[in-house]
Amino acid sequence: MRRAKQIIYGAFYLIILLGLFTLFYWRFLKPAPPKPCADCLPPNIQPIAAVGPIRIFMPDSGHAALLAQVANVNSNVAAASFDYTVTVYDASGTVLATAPGTAFAYPDETKFIAVPNEPVSGIPDHADMTVGNIRWVASSTSGAMPEFTVKNIVTAPIMGSSSTLAVQGDLTDDDNSAFSNILVVAIFKDQYGSPAGVSQTILDGISPQQTEHFSVSYPAAPNINLSATEVHAYAWR
Repeated sequence: MRRAKQIIYGAFYLIILLGLFTLFYWRFLKPAPPKPCADCLPPNIQPIAAVGPIRIFMPDSGHAALLAQVANVNSNVAAASFDYTVTVYDASGTVLATAPGTAFAYPDETKFIAVPNEPVSGIPDHADMTVGNIRWVASSTSGAMPEFTVKNIVTAPIMGSSSTLAVQGDLTDDDNSAFSNILVVAIFKDQYGSPAGVSQTILDGISPQQTEHFSVSYPAAPNINLSATEVHAYAWR
């Protein structure tokens, strides 16, 4: 009997000690569950990719204007920056020019990239683009694309010059944020609505509800439809 009582008492105290240890563990030692991470990057991010062929225009015999289009198909991440290189080839595959640059892309954004005045040492036939060094950020960090309005677009020869066109217009910041280094890309069209040239300019800055005037020049060409110029504005938050 005495032995049985010792076993019973021992088990009783052991249960008490286990209970106290369990309580202490859950109260002081158990790791806290990880907090939700709003800025964590998801797996399987799709790369920035060129959309369609790169268009090549020849405003004069020694220079090319290049128009590419790229897409960020990811809905929850933005490319705060990425490097690109546009390479121009002749019909035999010889490299005529390489044009490096940097850009950005918001989630679900498809945008134009222009190389307006690239020296070339031959007759261009085709071009390609490589993209690398992408700095991804969560959409909660990048925010949405800026809300810009482009209006009053007028394309006409520059006064006193028959060899240069200028597209002028007004850019309004309809966003709640101010922006700096706003890139304005002008795509000139032919009589069939196809791109016939491209150029760009940069506005230093714009404040919410402010309107800034812009002007983008390009060599005159007989096939440009002055009433069909397309203008896009890009800025990073």
